[in-house]
Amino acid sequence: PLGGRMFDSCIAEMLQEEFIAQGFPEVLSGKTLQQRKAVFSLMRAANKAREILSANQHTPLTVEGVAPDRDFHTTVTRQAFEARCDGLFKKVVSLVDKAIKSSGVDAKDLMNVEMMGGAGRMPRMLTDMAEYLGRAPDRTMNSDEANVFGGIYKAAQLSAHVRVKSFAINDYVADKVTFDISKPDGTGFGARRELFMKAPFGAKRSITVNRTDDFLIRVFVEAGGVEKLFSTVNISGVQAAATLLGAVEPLIAHPNNSFAIRVEAKLTHAGVVVVDEAEARFRFAYNKTKKVKVQANETIANASSDNKTEANQTEAATMMNTTVMAMKRKVTPLVAETSISAPLPMDSEEIVAAKATMLAIDKLEALKRATATAKNDLESYIQWLKYDGVLGTDEVKELGVITAEEEESLRALAMASQEWLEDGEGQSEECTMEQFKAKTAELKKVANPFWVAYQELKNPKVEEVAPEAEVANETEDATKTSKKAKKDTKKETKKEAKKEAEPKKETKKAKATPKSSKSFKTKGTKDDKKAKSKSKSQDADEEL
Repeated sequence: PLGGRMFDSCIAEMLQEEFIAQGFPEVLSGKTLQQRKAVFSLMRAANKAREILSANQHTPLTVEGVAPDRDFHTTVTRQAFEARCDGLFKKVVSLVDKAIKSSGVDAKDLMNVEMMGGAGRMPRMLTDMAEYLGRAPDRTMNSDEANVFGGIYKAAQLSAHVRVKSFAINDYVADKVTFDISKPDGTGFGARRELFMKAPFGAKRSITVNRTDDFLIRVFVEAGGVEKLFSTVNISGVQAAATLLGAVEPLIAHPNNSFAIRVEAKLTHAGVVVVDEAEARFRFAYNKTKKVKVQANETIANASSDNKTEANQTEAATMMNTTVMAMKRKVTPLVAETSISAPLPMDSEEIVAAKATMLAIDKLEALKRATATAKNDLESYIQWLKYDGVLGTDEVKELGVITAEEEESLRALAMASQEWLEDGEGQSEECTMEQFKAKTAELKKVANPFWVAYQELKNPKVEEVAPEAEVANETEDATKTSKKAKKDTKKETKKEAKKEAEPKKETKKAKATPKSSKSFKTKGTKDDKKAKSKSKSQDADEEL
């Protein structure tokens, strides 16, 4: 057998290996009373871990009484659980594949695949089934209760000591369904007759037609006083079937000979009339040889002493063959082709009513989803608060964010919320989304200020530049850098040009007159200017 209990055993074995490594004794194979109690405690903890890991990535776990007066504490992660029980998850898909293949149906042709049982909530199982089916499996039923209620009712029904009232759910087609018969070319329609009237889904009706040629059956649906064509059934091969069965030229012409076509119509669960079976039947007379008992008279003469004769007659029975007339029946299948006509159009009132119904269903489903989300949010927040948040982070106390009294009060509030969720009103189907949200808000109102203060102490605020401003600054810096690079390039180019021009200037000065030397003006350094002023004074002395 493969079920949730097998996964619990897998987790229990994993936990046992862990606590044996820490010096605890083995309990799963124990036979003493203490060991059996430890086994019960271990399996209960494993079951709890599996259920919590269906909604969380990890969970702390306590196995009470593993050893006398000793408890075992650990943390189980979903990753470790799925890795350890990988073989069981693969076995689930293997069993489903085997069941589908044995039925002769392809997995892609299945319209619905319902997950049953509490173990069907495990994320790994849902993922594996979705990969196998090519779509997510359906989860429309209460997987915990459906099997249990069905099993209890069936057991009570089979019991000789419990009297259970039988019940059946019958859904009916309210519309009237009629039919008529015509020739294959659509002429010569007969009288319209009733086929189904407020019949339950799955109902069957037989149509008997005394014809020796092909014919059509037209099916009509009457809704709101209007009768419209729904489908047409073409019955073919009648003449060939009559010849095959000997109805055209019977061996014995007898008034009881009959040839008829029987068509069995079925009302499917979708409310569609289909032909389930069509066959030709020939009932004919034939001579049958039969043994018959015949009575014969035998005379025995006895002479008396006074010569008188006395005849005694005795009867002896004999068997003789004789021929009698009997009836026999032959059957052969026919071809029935059904063509569905366009569905009946809805009038304005029906459209409005249908839209209102669909909207009501959508609202109800949306409310169910929102309620389930609010419940999961509350459960997740409690888990985070206890193991990853204010109560599960040692630094919160070390930094003095929360006092011992405040921590104790918050822990009591979290435990009370968890009890309300798991064992109190939160388990009721009548619990509303607003109640779950109110519980979550109550916890956040108390716990969030401590967490915000802890985050501020741990990560002091730093002025942050908005992303747009950062981009703008980076662009501006890049522009300035490119402009500066261009200016530096121009300066370097000018300097190189000046260096190349200096030798030419000196050559021209040597050839030119003092007047011509005054006409050259260049921007040079201070040393160049001093040198020029000295050369001017020397030229002036030479002229004097």
